[in-house]
Amino acid sequence: LDAQRKGARVAVATLGADGAVARFGETVVKVSAPAVDVVDTIGAGDAFIAMLLLSIAVDQTSAWLRQRLR
Repeated sequence: LDAQRKGARVAVATLGADGAVARFGETVVKVSAPAVDVVDTIGAGDAFIAMLLLSIAVDQTSAWLRQRLR
């Protein structure tokens, strides 16, 4: 992920129906997307990132993820 080459400690990318991938240094984590009936994909990536950031802000992520985002 190019963001890490530019200095970011963490890089996250959404992959549509294939889920999302995050990279913390050399550690890569991929999560699959739930099966849903898609009506409209406009704003899906924005909603994903918003919920990721909200989860971090309200301490709903795992200790492993919180430690790597600091």
